[in-house]
Amino acid sequence: MTEKGSVGGTGRDLATSLALAVAGGVAYFLGFPGFDLYPFAFVALVPLALLLERESGASFRRRAGLAFAYGLVEFVGGYYWLQSFLE
Repeated sequence: MTEKGSVGGTGRDLATSLALAVAGGVAYFLGFPGFDLYPFAFVALVPLALLLERESGASFRRRAGLAFAYGLVEFVGGYYWLQSFLE
């Protein structure tokens, strides 16, 4: 098991971090119109903040990749309605 802040964590650590990123992204897009769960938008950044604090000793590339995963899930889920709106 690696210590907090060590570079090159295990695959399990990466899976947990990725799960936090995806959970935060899902919570954020559930606050968008269409889902009517707006309170999720207020707490959706908490998993991202916890994730970045947890990965504080990791490489920039790893932290940027996890933040990208958060943003991708949030963006794809949050703007699904644009396709039907633009048709």
